[in-house]
Amino acid sequence: MKTITTTVYEFNELSDSAKEKVRDWYRHINAGDSDFADCVIDEAIEQGELLGITFKTRTVKLYGGGTREKPCIWWSGFHRQGDGACFEGTWIACDIKVDKVAEGWGEDNATTEIKRIAKELDAVAKKYPPLPNHINTSKPLLPLPFR
Repeated sequence: MKTITTTVYEFNELSDSAKEKVRDWYRHINAGDSDFADCVIDEAIEQGELLGITFKTRTVKLYGGGTREKPCIWWSGFHRQGDGACFEGTWIACDIKVDKVAEGWGEDNATTEIKRIAKELDAVAKKYPPLPNHINTSKPLLPLPFR
């Protein structure tokens, strides 16, 4: 019998160059794995923008050495209870386009739900108009009325 001993490190214990090597390896093994979701993410971005959401972006490396901006939309799926999606961004109340949300989707539960959300956001926008430009705050001014 042969015994093999392996040293395992936590990510934060690695040097910067080792961290980059791990990131490159991870990008490579996952290349193509989420391609099936690209159209769903694109639709989420389009609908989010109609709801007044501006998505935060992050710079990602491309295989050819360049970079591009990618929206901060995070998701997991199909493995366990609680999987889903979230995003980072800013909501601007006056940018809601209620009549354009889910345009051409047909009628189903997803259409009904996103239209309901759009109407609730629009009601909040009407109840709490934008602050004048000279007021600057980093704290949320009101809770959003989602269940």
